[in-house]
Amino acid sequence: MFSACSKNPSPKRVEKKIVEGTWKIGQAKVDGETLTASYNGVKFVFRDYGTIDVSGEIATAGSWYCGEGDDPTLLFMSFPISEPTLSLFSDDWIVDEMSKRECILRRNESTTQEDVLVFRRID
Repeated sequence: MFSACSKNPSPKRVEKKIVEGTWKIGQAKVDGETLTASYNGVKFVFRDYGTIDVSGEIATAGSWYCGEGDDPTLLFMSFPISEPTLSLFSDDWIVDEMSKRECILRRNESTTQEDVLVFRRID
């Protein structure tokens, strides 16, 4: 089956795709611990102007931008420290794959077990 998924996507591709629609966390693994269930009902909207609107079980805002290089493409996210379940994601992430339905991230320079964050589009 053909997939419109792009491995090692360019910053322009990530910037274009991530602002399309609303996303949920399909997988979250930090320091070897699976945290996916902690984000049930949480929705993320990435805006063109670099903000992330978070709604649902957690309501707040964050910020994002893509690094300029593409070896690899990095997605930088920042969330308020007052939201500890989201501030875990305040870091730079390697974009392993980007499609219109899924964004697969891996924490850049993880010193412990591999941290993975997968956003899945819900609309």
